[in-house]
Amino acid sequence: KQRSSVGQISCDAAGPMSAQLQRSDRETLSNPAQGYIAYFGRYEIDAAQKIVSHIVEGSTSATMIGRAMPRHFEFSPDGETLFLMTKTGDRVTGRLRWDRHKEGQP
Repeated sequence: KQRSSVGQISCDAAGPMSAQLQRSDRETLSNPAQGYIAYFGRYEIDAAQKIVSHIVEGSTSATMIGRAMPRHFEFSPDGETLFLMTKTGDRVTGRLRWDRHKEGQP
């Protein structure tokens, strides 16, 4: 079963970043806080490999702090959507879709 989530990611050209993700079904969990994750830090890009690494400085999950989290990335042809993927070898094991925020949208 594939879960859906909502969230936002913010990246500054100077390197700071933050992300928040919330499972859409978190109210069905025995502990709804388990359905939410947030972290911040900085990011580094390897454009040749199409990998962005989030270096976590603070998080709702203590085990993430100090870790580099590499993600393969690609953009939609119009540049409005960012896809971040985790991989094991050539196999994609996770995929997140981030749509660019448009002025005037909530």
